[in-house]
Amino acid sequence: MFIQRFDSSKLEDAYGILCQRIYSNALGAATDEKAPPPFGSTYCEIPPKGSTAPHEHYDGETFLILEGQGVMRIGEEESAVATGDVILIPNHTNHVLTNGSDSQSLRFVSIYWENRGRAYDDAKPARMFLASAPPTPNGPLHLGHLSGPYVVADILRRFYRLQGTEVAYVCGSDDNQSYVPSKGLKLGLTAQGVLDRFVPEITGVQERIGAKPDYFLRPHGNEAYVAFVQSFFTRLVKNGNLKLRPSQVLYCETCHMHLHEAFVKGGCPSCELPTSGNGCEACGLTNDCIDLKDPRCAQCDSVPVSQAMDKFYFPLGTWKDRLKAYFDKTAIPAPFQAFAYSLLDKGMRDISATHPSPWGIPVPAAVATDATRGQVIYEWFEMAAGYVFMAEQLSEGKGYAHFLADPGSRFVQCYGFDNSYFYLAFVPALLMAFDEKIAPPDAFAINFFYLLEGKKFSTSRNHAVWGKEFLEHVHPDVARYYLAATRSEEGETNFSLDECEARVRHILEAKWNGLAKKLDKLTELHGGTMPAAAKSLNPSQLAFVRRGEDALAQAAYYYRVESFSMNRLVGLLDRFVEDISIRADHALSISGHPALAARFATGSALVLSAARLLGAMVYPLMPETGSAWFEKWENARPTQWPTHFGVIAAGTTAATHPLFTDRFEKALLGIQTLKAIRA
Repeated sequence: MFIQRFDSSKLEDAYGILCQRIYSNALGAATDEKAPPPFGSTYCEIPPKGSTAPHEHYDGETFLILEGQGVMRIGEEESAVATGDVILIPNHTNHVLTNGSDSQSLRFVSIYWENRGRAYDDAKPARMFLASAPPTPNGPLHLGHLSGPYVVADILRRFYRLQGTEVAYVCGSDDNQSYVPSKGLKLGLTAQGVLDRFVPEITGVQERIGAKPDYFLRPHGNEAYVAFVQSFFTRLVKNGNLKLRPSQVLYCETCHMHLHEAFVKGGCPSCELPTSGNGCEACGLTNDCIDLKDPRCAQCDSVPVSQAMDKFYFPLGTWKDRLKAYFDKTAIPAPFQAFAYSLLDKGMRDISATHPSPWGIPVPAAVATDATRGQVIYEWFEMAAGYVFMAEQLSEGKGYAHFLADPGSRFVQCYGFDNSYFYLAFVPALLMAFDEKIAPPDAFAINFFYLLEGKKFSTSRNHAVWGKEFLEHVHPDVARYYLAATRSEEGETNFSLDECEARVRHILEAKWNGLAKKLDKLTELHGGTMPAAAKSLNPSQLAFVRRGEDALAQAAYYYRVESFSMNRLVGLLDRFVEDISIRADHALSISGHPALAARFATGSALVLSAARLLGAMVYPLMPETGSAWFEKWENARPTQWPTHFGVIAAGTTAATHPLFTDRFEKALLGIQTLKAIRA
């Protein structure tokens, strides 16, 4: 029989009040219970006019008031409570209990249980086809690109692989974009010359920041790819989803060229703001070039003439009902849901699938007519075919259905807001038109514009901090951390070298590296081996373990694509670093006191174990930093996402590398150099 007797001498400070553990749940902490219950319980006392510290956690919790009266606040709600009341506190809800008496303590029992399993149940697809929008190779990658789909896709890849998911991360260069030959005219290069100049730099920056795709598609000159895109096009013509009909196109008599996309400018027919052809960055809607207000040639500024021409069109409006059903079941980030549904009312127009141009993939001979010779397939149509092609290439002979039409697979798309019309509506409809068994992206990671000095990063306007330049001066982990902290996920955000320097100095160098010094010191004091933790933890120690469990569950929540938030993740990690640092200070303060040797050992073991946990949590975001912290006690980088806090076994030998690093200090010097260069 197990009976826990109340003993006032065992009361310890936790959550701002006095607590005595009754028994713990299976938190992964050391315990002397052979069969711990599936919930934890703590006896608590609040002194007269006192209150618990405001807090929230991933566990669900119930308070049973034993004696006294007070006020319970959960979220924005308040209620008087008294002896005999039982209060349910939902997880992730801030709560405070205040003692209303001037003379009597308020005594209650806290019963808590883990909701952690829910955070993992739907986070483990068997496989994932993860795609980031292909960059247009008309210039190098800038930080706006990196803060958007490319670093995000790699973070998702690393997290889901820790979950045990087979992840195929694909990207490529958008070789057939009209912005490639347009850039060539400005630089005095052929379109091929533009590709030769910029594609290697793009792939080099992706690799340098740790976001090299598993498959990087080079469309131009890829005969297998060209044949597949043409077969995709032919299939849609023959199944009635592409219609050849009369149209009008713009022609510049000065430049002797037809105009679409990069070669034409004018007022958007939807919002009237300046735009290029076929898509408006301001409102996100498409146009057909001929409907631009006051169209002009983007090369010579002359007024083009209109010419009659038959072109192939995709009737997007016929897919309205199916797109609504698709939106209803798809994980679209909240800030972009209204835009998605608005397309059903104002965006369901016929989309041109071909344009007259010498650059791109020709309309296949099998369906071409005399009127369509000299036309090429629109690169956004090509985009849908490209995903099917890449899935086929990565399937190891299983076919594209392995990734795109299997119930055990997910399709996740990462992109920037200005491409929303195409990724939310046009590409999904094309995929469904090609093969009704294909499941279009079921989740999106989308970013708003990332600004530089208040203006959108722009390759074409040369308004940017280039990725190659930045990474020559700043460690990739530091770059990933800052870009995640400032990612434009709720609205436009601004990049600032001054703010970047301040965050690195006051958070990464002062707090993260400050903690690393303390951890190295604790490891040294214990002779490089893990000390033994007590079998039974006091309430304060259990509270620390519980906060670690909460941080782990919340980190998984922010990494999951349905609730993806790098802003919140960085804030969570920063707070956990501070929490571990405080506990490290407590442990160091009692080192060398013989009477407190056991407490010092337990405190050290919990702190060092928390640092290992932090390493695993950090790894998807900052791979080198997370690996160093995890490898200190595991001698290997993380390969699985932790399921609990877990105390490192006593006697485990630490790796010899210090956790303290000079990468943050070097980043500060690099940022100062960049500021001087750009001054």
